[in-house]
Amino acid sequence: MSLAVGDTYTVSKRTPLMPEFRPRRPLFAVSKKGLERIVWMKKGESFVVLGLKMKRTIMWYEVNAFNKDDGALGKGWINSIALIGPGYEVKADSN
Repeated sequence: MSLAVGDTYTVSKRTPLMPEFRPRRPLFAVSKKGLERIVWMKKGESFVVLGLKMKRTIMWYEVNAFNKDDGALGKGWINSIALIGPGYEVKADSN
């Protein structure tokens, strides 16, 4: 599955929005304080794909995320693994 730059998608399950693609301090990123920086998107919230990067064999998407009221959740990264799962569907809202 590959999402398109510029398109808007809606998540259908709780999805992590990571603050960085490659953390400058990897040990901090997995510490309690580092993990607290992850924003958990709720079902029905959306994001716009800004860019794509491959890390090993996993596609990562740079995104702007929004809540259901179109309020900004922030800019960050979602990996393609987080978008897979039983009953999970990502729908393009634009094109």
